[in-house]
Amino acid sequence: MSKIIAVDFDETIAVQTGLFTIREVPKSVYWLLEYQKLGANIILWTNRKGPTLWLAKAWCNSLGLYFTNENKNSWPISWFVSDKIYADMFIDNLALGSPVKLFLDKLCFDWDIGGPLGFKLLQ
Repeated sequence: MSKIIAVDFDETIAVQTGLFTIREVPKSVYWLLEYQKLGANIILWTNRKGPTLWLAKAWCNSLGLYFTNENKNSWPISWFVSDKIYADMFIDNLALGSPVKLFLDKLCFDWDIGGPLGFKLLQ
């Protein structure tokens, strides 16, 4: 069965430096695409909605990264009655214990450490 990964956008996949300027957190897209090659379903798990969500999705799509869903489960889970997203792995720079480093003066997820770890967990 495919693993489900919920990943945050801001400071985990990318940093928005201006109204329409987005910079990739180093190696985020590389690792997420590697996870998809292993069969993972990736949910964009973010506080963004409306135009800001569209901008984040469009930016990711322009780099070849597509999501199974955004901010909700990808399919009904019969035993799951909450709106909370179900995932096998949550990736967020603000999660307790997540590896982080400074990038563009923001505390971002460190994909040099977290990327290979996620890959091992998916194998």
